[in-house]
Amino acid sequence: MSLELNLITFENENVDNDYVNFENKLSPQIEIDESVSKEDLEKIKERRAEMLADIKDVIIDYFIDGDSPNSMSSHDTDFPQRSLLTGNYYISGEDYEYADSGEYIGFMVCFCIGMTEIFNDKEQDYLGIDICAYFDTVDSEIDYVVISHNSI
Repeated sequence: MSLELNLITFENENVDNDYVNFENKLSPQIEIDESVSKEDLEKIKERRAEMLADIKDVIIDYFIDGDSPNSMSSHDTDFPQRSLLTGNYYISGEDYEYADSGEYIGFMVCFCIGMTEIFNDKEQDYLGIDICAYFDTVDSEIDYVVISHNSI
């Protein structure tokens, strides 16, 4: 793997909780379900740095390392094309909720991620990824699932 990942943090305040992209460079959209108590939310947010570090590893495993068994593209002609990625990515949204799907019961934090490419000598959006972090209690081990990826 030769591509280094770089998390970009956008500082433009997102007062209206608008959609975030590379062009408008707004801070992430935040959605907090009413089922999450303020106390639990604070404890979950204390683990945000841990989750972001883990998410970087998930991105590498699924989208950067072509030799990984989890790789989403086996050839550089498949979408997403690793050769187009700049390595820059940003968090466009965070969704905090309590999940009770029958299959999973516990906390869920979904991160919407944008990755960029260079097109016509300009950096722009290329790949959107939704990764969810699942954990039974605010202190338990976290499992990550790539929910989707698409062109943005």
